[in-house]
Amino acid sequence: MLTTIGLCLLNLGYLAYLAYDIGVQSRRGGKTLTAVRLRRRAADAVFLAVIIIAGLYYEATHDKNPANLAALALLTALVLIAGFRYPKWRLKKDGFTAGGRYWPYRAISAMRLSEDGVLVLTLESGQNLILPVARIDDLEHAAAFFTGEEALQHLFERPVKKTVVS
Repeated sequence: MLTTIGLCLLNLGYLAYLAYDIGVQSRRGGKTLTAVRLRRRAADAVFLAVIIIAGLYYEATHDKNPANLAALALLTALVLIAGFRYPKWRLKKDGFTAGGRYWPYRAISAMRLSEDGVLVLTLESGQNLILPVARIDDLEHAAAFFTGEEALQHLFERPVKKTVVS
């Protein structure tokens, strides 16, 4: 009975997290102007799902409690859904959301970009916020959001069209 309650609470926690990430984060701090997909941690989700499936197998072969079987099956599905979704870095008018939190832009004291597409934001508190971007092209949109499209022309090796007025 205690196991069933624990599994149900764990399922509710995962459902609450998914609802918060999908429904609340996109609206928190205002309308999302640009969203950048971050690298997902699918390997972690698969590893955790394998552990849960082992518990599901044990439950199916030994205890055969239908409530636990249903709760474990739902937990496996929720873990896989959460793990295969791309987390997002959502840029708003006055701040951004990442990792379930909202920060105003004034909290950023420095930005660094590595060659493999990992953006590190240093906040005024000294905390480093690591944002591993899924695609470099998405990072171009975020950079354009911060600096304006004209300021990025030299970074992406695009020829700047100059018009000659005669």
